[in-house]
Amino acid sequence: ASARKAWRILADWHDKYHLLHGMTFDFWHPHDDQLPLYRECLEIFRGKGVFLACEDTPLNARTMEKFAKYLTPEDDVGILIDLGHMNVRQWMNERHEPEDFLQVFQQLPMKVRELHLHDNKGRKDEHREVGYGNLPMRAVVDAAKARHAVIRIGVNSGSVEKDLLDRFGGPTPEALVESALRHVRLLEKRGFADIKVSLKSSSVPGTVEACRLMAARADYPLHIGVTETGTARMGTIKSAMGIGALLCQGIGDTMRVSLTADPVQEVLTAKDILKAAGLRKTGVNIVACPTCGRTRIDLIGLANQVEQALAACEKPITVAVMGCVVNGPGEAREADIGIAGGDGCGILFVRGKQLKKLPYDELLPTLLEYIEKL
Repeated sequence: ASARKAWRILADWHDKYHLLHGMTFDFWHPHDDQLPLYRECLEIFRGKGVFLACEDTPLNARTMEKFAKYLTPEDDVGILIDLGHMNVRQWMNERHEPEDFLQVFQQLPMKVRELHLHDNKGRKDEHREVGYGNLPMRAVVDAAKARHAVIRIGVNSGSVEKDLLDRFGGPTPEALVESALRHVRLLEKRGFADIKVSLKSSSVPGTVEACRLMAARADYPLHIGVTETGTARMGTIKSAMGIGALLCQGIGDTMRVSLTADPVQEVLTAKDILKAAGLRKTGVNIVACPTCGRTRIDLIGLANQVEQALAACEKPITVAVMGCVVNGPGEAREADIGIAGGDGCGILFVRGKQLKKLPYDELLPTLLEYIEKL
């Protein structure tokens, strides 16, 4: 139910603002009994330029062939294949040839837009392997070239090679960057340059520094995010700090908010981070002062009511909710419209100038009425 709600929220945003092109949706367990759920997702996002991620699964031909029944070549829905988490060995036991693993994806009507690459063997050059089985890199590169897919090189603090851990004294930002560049060079050697890089750590400073260093050393797109952030409260704080710090430096091309929470919360948090960083121009920006000795109204309750009432409003405006009429209008003079409380009453103001004085109970409805007219 939560996933469906998130899908429909995003689909509505796309219909209004075309926000979804290139967005990824993760499906962790593509078992037969879940295929109808995926079909529902495809119906919601058909023609919207999104693609689905199949990760951390023993993905095999039987499942994919059943999934492909719901797709046509005209569907603007692609698939992202994570070779670092997939149990390739199971595939190998069933199909015997490494190339067969990727061959099935060549025959699917969906677009293989991105391959995630993670080398867990640490071997060199022509013998380097990816995934959990003997899948040669040349097969991965050939498959990506054939489908014009991007290869994303993903490195996190738990996947850094042992020699780099020894060299840098642990999974430092420098170690993450060197690990990513090692894989970049392997792909470049094979004439492949459609590369995206992801560097993640559960440490906010570590993630930010790793991405900053990578941006300085290579000109490939960066997928940003802080991993293993925890539950909703701390996870939101860590994600906002890490992703926000990078976005404000102009670093980052795609992003993922990871929370141990309802997936709808991940979507809403990502939306708010983009808005706070000044990259999302639609939607209401609410400013409100902290309570102080001059406050004579239920400022906290009023601010929450305003936020809830305007949650679906997509007008690019700033709305102020201030606790007193003494300093409120002046401090919030840059707001398009706002309210400030007094003793049982309050004022409505625009750009710092008072429009009218109102009883407390009329502040919220009058504010909403004026916003509707904007």
